Amino acid sequence: MTYTEIFIIGWNFNALMFVINLILAFKVISTVDRDKLSQESEELKELKTELDSYYPYRTYTTLLSYVIPFTASFRIIY
Repeated sequence: MTYTEIFIIGWNFNALMFVINLILAFKVISTVDRDKLSQESEELKELKTELDSYYPYRTYTTLLSYVIPFTASFRIIY
């Protein structure tokens, strides 16, 4: 199996998982009423603000964790 085939299969699985997640999201939205969804959304906002108070640089560390492997591959290629 070549790298190209592995790359294509990997992106096909990514597309499949995207479609499955989209279908599940639409099923949940259609079965749950609007009031409950808005209540859960408010609870999630409160939890996010609490998490941000404990980890104020969380967005930067998340971005760094995604960017660092790419910079390593660029250094290897160069």
